[in-house]
Amino acid sequence: MKSLFRAVGVSAAFCMSLVLLSVPAQADDTVPGDPRLAASWLASQLAAGDDVITANGATDWGLTVDVFFGLVSSGLGGNQISATAAKLEASDTSYIDTQAELGSAWGRVAKMALALDMAGLDPRAFSTSEGQRDLIDDLTAVLNPDGSFGTSWTDYFSHSLAMIALARVDGAVPADALTWLLDQQCTEPGDPGAGSFGWDDVCGFPDNDVTGMAIQALRAAGVDPADPALVAAEQWLTAQQVDGGFEAFWVVNSNSTGLAAQTLSSNAGVTGPARLFIGGLQITCTTLAASTALSVDELGAIAYEKSDLDTFTADGITDADTWMLTFATAQAILGLSNSDFTSMSAAGATPETPARTCSTPDPLEPPAENPGGPSLPAHPPQVLTGGSVLPTSSWAYWVAAVCMIAGATLLQRKVTWQ
Repeated sequence: MKSLFRAVGVSAAFCMSLVLLSVPAQADDTVPGDPRLAASWLASQLAAGDDVITANGATDWGLTVDVFFGLVSSGLGGNQISATAAKLEASDTSYIDTQAELGSAWGRVAKMALALDMAGLDPRAFSTSEGQRDLIDDLTAVLNPDGSFGTSWTDYFSHSLAMIALARVDGAVPADALTWLLDQQCTEPGDPGAGSFGWDDVCGFPDNDVTGMAIQALRAAGVDPADPALVAAEQWLTAQQVDGGFEAFWVVNSNSTGLAAQTLSSNAGVTGPARLFIGGLQITCTTLAASTALSVDELGAIAYEKSDLDTFTADGITDADTWMLTFATAQAILGLSNSDFTSMSAAGATPETPARTCSTPDPLEPPAENPGGPSLPAHPPQVLTGGSVLPTSSWAYWVAAVCMIAGATLLQRKVTWQ
């Protein structure tokens, strides 16, 4: 008899595992920070603009690339990623400017090269009306003897992006570029910014965003994880977390929190609270239930700060608000993934993003005139909680039915064999 129950138990467990594996994951509105909803919203913004982000009737190429990065980080929306990558590849000099303007446009060139590489396209063969351009050669052409890029004021954020692009496509970062970036780090003992990078001269204006991107650039350049400069930068950035979030220009916001959490993704002590903070600014089904001004079209978007979310909940979202909402969501979603700019890739992305809906299960209809059997609803109910759709008529139930029959057969045979 023990072998009988063991056989039946194994059969039941096996069947249950098949059923559970066949059920698609659901977006849980009780868990803050849902990258699937955010990815779906970002994809909808691209689709609405014919695969790019528009503002005031014109293409905002910079924000389009940011949204592209955010979508790639989620591993969702592969079809939309490909469509947007094609638009980037065909953008001519609309974003990167002409070869003659390279001295001031190198930061945009770096950003474009990075996006193309993530999409599996070749930054070394970028077609323009001036002829084919090698965006990697463009970057090395404006690398100055001191290790900086370009002829205009160098911001350290773009410098880091250029280093990452060169590392990914060229396989290495010029030593001078790495040395120059390290020279910008605040190393004054006792200074509040010690370990940071910023927007101004050394220790002049430490910044979370710049430090986060610099950390990723140092990793891309192959700096040892135990290197004092890298360790100091990571420690400084970690110490800037406030109630889960990170600030920029004295405002704790989802945008900076996303980049910082992405940079420190291996530190659960940072990423857990950061995800809660980002999730607290995301428009969810709970948000919609408490607002008469919002619609399901906004589901998944992430506000820049709490006051913005409060305003949206009370008054709705205007066209003017959408740009900032897109900007915030594009970078906030980075903190909900485990990939950074050194490794992000569109390869293997799920083709579509989950449906965004807050529908509730359909009520069961009155019992049918069928005294001899169970009453069934004419339309099987669905559980829709702001993300994936779980149809109760899915093949999971066929699996369950087959398993039940198999279990009964096994039991019958086992009894016979005994």
